[in-house]
Amino acid sequence: MLAKSAARLPGAAALPGGTRYEPKMDGFRVAATLDEETVTLWSRQGKNLTRAFPEIAEALAEQVPPGYVLDGEVVRWDAAGRSSFDALQRRLVAGRRINQLVAEEPASFVVFDMLALAGIDIREQPYDTRRQLLERLAQAWAAPLSLIAMTDDPATAGEWAVELAPNGVEGIVAKGGTQPYRPGSAAGSNTRPALPGSSSPAPSPGRSPSQVTSSSAPGRTVSSASLGVPHRSVGRPRDR
Repeated sequence: MLAKSAARLPGAAALPGGTRYEPKMDGFRVAATLDEETVTLWSRQGKNLTRAFPEIAEALAEQVPPGYVLDGEVVRWDAAGRSSFDALQRRLVAGRRINQLVAEEPASFVVFDMLALAGIDIREQPYDTRRQLLERLAQAWAAPLSLIAMTDDPATAGEWAVELAPNGVEGIVAKGGTQPYRPGSAAGSNTRPALPGSSSPAPSPGRSPSQVTSSSAPGRTVSSASLGVPHRSVGRPRDR
């Protein structure tokens, strides 16, 4: 689903069932489908990306049972712990160099939603239910798979938006706890906010379900651990 952008974070009770907040990563939006024989990575435009990210497909085959469909973001973290969109683009034109790039620039898959399990479509289930099922599935995951962090506290979400900007977090996605997954729907303002300390608009995200993306947040200290971001010391954001 595509999200609209807003200049402010929605309040804790602004969305149906209460607001849930997640960091918005800067990567390739991917839906992973798993059947008995194959794992396929699909882009938002319907392009098969499995050959571009074989390490992600292999990890999913090893760590996720058949019958699941997972929605997430493929991200590449550079040596400084920042996301590198250029590294992802290189995968698309790697050709015979793909194994070299996998070794030199391994990618990660940060999952934020579950659309099916055991072959059953669960998109009509509330976000909170899908999240609980996803958390159970992800308990034993190891790199390159990870679960996106989530909070129902707007202050914590504000910290993430500001303090994790140097890592490549573009803003915050807000979802309603009782909302189903709705392809193509969106909620919130049409305003595309500037990132903290910058006049540049935040890239328009592709996420799910009805959501709002915001980069407006108070500056507080937060660790990058357990957010789907490489663990490192996080300081004040630079202009972005």
